[in-house]
Amino acid sequence: MKKITLFLLFTLTVAASMSASGSIRWLATEHDFGAFDENDGKVSCMFRFVNTGDEDVAIVNVRATCGCTTSSYSRGAITPGDTATVTVVFNPVGRAGKFEKNVYVDCTTEPRRTELTIKGVVVGSSNTVRSRFPVDAGPLKLRSSMLAFGEIESNRMKTVYLDAYNTSVDTLRPKWENLPPYITVGDKPEGIAPGEFSTFAVTFDPFKCKEYGVITDEITLMAGKERSIIKTVAIVSEDFSRLTPAQLAKAPVIKVSPSRLELTPVSRAQGTVKCNILVSNDGKQPLLLRRVYSGDSGVDVESFPEKIKKGGSAVITVTINLEEIASDTINARVSIVSNSPSSPTTIVRIAGDILP
Repeated sequence: MKKITLFLLFTLTVAASMSASGSIRWLATEHDFGAFDENDGKVSCMFRFVNTGDEDVAIVNVRATCGCTTSSYSRGAITPGDTATVTVVFNPVGRAGKFEKNVYVDCTTEPRRTELTIKGVVVGSSNTVRSRFPVDAGPLKLRSSMLAFGEIESNRMKTVYLDAYNTSVDTLRPKWENLPPYITVGDKPEGIAPGEFSTFAVTFDPFKCKEYGVITDEITLMAGKERSIIKTVAIVSEDFSRLTPAQLAKAPVIKVSPSRLELTPVSRAQGTVKCNILVSNDGKQPLLLRRVYSGDSGVDVESFPEKIKKGGSAVITVTINLEEIASDTINARVSIVSNSPSSPTTIVRIAGDILP
């Protein structure tokens, strides 16, 4: 306690004996560490200033803006012509990527405060990178190999983001291939520097997509000589939000029969099984079938009418290829996408047993 008291008295004495009009000249106020490996541990640099005035000056406080940065500095009075130092230490552990940190130095000068800056790029260790970017795309590591757009209304574009990290010592300029006309990826002509993060903006444009319902694709990312497959999934739906109550009252209304098809046991030797779904329009406007499909293996929709007039009905024929069904049971579903506001997507389930 006695030592702390003496130090405070010394600091106050020095501060009181010096005016706030001292003059100093910093030799540099910024330091770039460049790119270095996280495993190398802490890095440090030294900033210096010279007392160019006629009076003593002193550093009264040094404060960093982040817990990853610490500092030490010259204590006591700096006489005219002498040099003072501020040492800044940066800890890169768990901080892969580009960084820029500030350190504020307060002196008995005018101006009182000087801002020092350190920056660089931490090339992350394999463990750090793997925990944050588990998908391997060669020298480029990705946050995910799946882009899920979710539901997209047919009159609105939607953008999702894919984070990436460059683990190589070279600047990467990724390229995208096999993009359908309705998917675009924001270009980065400047490339991704070594050890730096980047984010790809991937946009789905439903105006350029001719289908409704679940849309899946596989696009290719080229990073260096490596090719990686990125899967995409979106659900394109019609926007009924602008329909007035009068328009909704006159809108088509879809009805299906049956809503669940229970098939009698079938033998795998039969090869294929056909079943029919009756679709009716109970509304006052034509019912438009946007798409009829199944995402289950071995289930194909042979044909379906594109339009059903009011009060009318039509049959959808579904073919089940038993050889493509691995289990001993049929458990499939058929999705019917229409312009019926009350049920834009209607699901019909098909179930049954397959005998040896």
